[in-house]
Amino acid sequence: YFKEKLFDQLLVANHFELPAMMLVNAKKRIREDEEARLADYGKKVGADKIKNLPRMTDDALTKIAERNVKLHIIMRELLKVIQVSVNDKELAAKVLEYARNYDNPEEAMRWYMKSKEAINQTKAELIEEKALDELAMRVATLPKTVSYQEMLALG
Repeated sequence: YFKEKLFDQLLVANHFELPAMMLVNAKKRIREDEEARLADYGKKVGADKIKNLPRMTDDALTKIAERNVKLHIIMRELLKVIQVSVNDKELAAKVLEYARNYDNPEEAMRWYMKSKEAINQTKAELIEEKALDELAMRVATLPKTVSYQEMLALG
């Protein structure tokens, strides 16, 4: 929840034109992910049952792609200012956290550690988390006068 609120604030505070090719690629990736999820669901319930399921509208797809691309660019710039890294112990702890969600955590752990793509994705997630934590600490230390109602809304 906090991460989404921080993302929302970063999006509101930063206005810039999005590179067209990044937007095209993001939309393509989102549509491919949607189709892959539907195909997986079709394997469980039968391919004939997914034919009539609604697909994401082009407007919804564009909004999600714009948000993703903008956040990617913002995070890339943020990481130029906030230097963070991930060590092997942190990576192993995160992989273990993910592996615990599987029926066979040991097997899942082995798969993660052998998959370069999964390791890179996990590292990227950890770096993002650490950068956002650092940003939140820096922002939280800025003095600001707020009303009682505003303070309660912060949760």
